Amino acid sequence: TLRPNLVRATVLNDVGPKPARKGLARIAARAGADPAPHDDWAGLAAALAEQSGEDYPNYKAADWLNMARRLYRKGRDGRLHPAFDARLTAACRHLTLDLAAYDLEPCYASLAHRRPVLLLHGAQSDLIGEKEIRAMKRVSRAGGGDFTRVDVSHVGHAPDLSEAQSRLAIQDFLDALP
Repeated sequence: TLRPNLVRATVLNDVGPKPARKGLARIAARAGADPAPHDDWAGLAAALAEQSGEDYPNYKAADWLNMARRLYRKGRDGRLHPAFDARLTAACRHLTLDLAAYDLEPCYASLAHRRPVLLLHGAQSDLIGEKEIRAMKRVSRAGGGDFTRVDVSHVGHAPDLSEAQSRLAIQDFLDALP
């Protein structure tokens, strides 16, 4: 890297240098859909629950409402519109499922070289598999870095970082930094 001391440690949220095909296909299909405006928060929360219920099986109505409020904002027209750049969905429509296109292992090796890495992995996630996680650990250790994996229970892709397990893992990871 050009500035090797710029990054001291890394927290990755259910991602790695190589995605699993099944998870990538699911995300491409979901993320490539046009985010429609909604008329009310309850309807939007229900739509998000229907779309992402597999990823967050323990979410209650209040959790879906919180997610809706994180992802959408009320527009001038009074309707709820994405708070994120909707052009992201257009880019996702063109994602290739050729996994060779996503080989970021050299980047990961550089990132993990002599640095601690924390991977928060949704225990039900299909975006990053066991094989990929073992490779991340191997690459981290080969480069003199440390690799910690925390499986966030009852979550798919990706932990929303409000889970007690996620918050505690991040706090412990940061507290252990020299």
